Amino acid sequence: MKILNHTVASLGDAVDSSQQSAKMILAISNDAKEQATAISQITEAIDQISSVVQTTSATSEESAATSEELSSQAQLLKGLVEQFVLKDASLSGIGYIDDDCLNLPEECGSQRNWHADKY
Repeated sequence: MKILNHTVASLGDAVDSSQQSAKMILAISNDAKEQATAISQITEAIDQISSVVQTTSATSEESAATSEELSSQAQLLKGLVEQFVLKDASLSGIGYIDDDCLNLPEECGSQRNWHADKY
């Protein structure tokens, strides 16, 4: 009977150990799922950051190209403006174009009303 009691106790210990192992395996499984979820969220955040960086890079390239174009146009405009010569040397060279003609060219036709003022 002593052997039987010892066998029953040993089997009881084995069952308890198996249950503890099962609980540990379940905890490890839950932790692994949580880690997988966290990794998925991190991956999604990195993808979003990458998208923003690509958009910013494209916008920067467009801005640089636009800046170069504006600089080129400014140089061209400067050259065109330098071609203007006043006929009356007594004028100070300070003048203006009527605002109406800048904003409403259809009212002015092809004429721009240039006024040179003496100061």
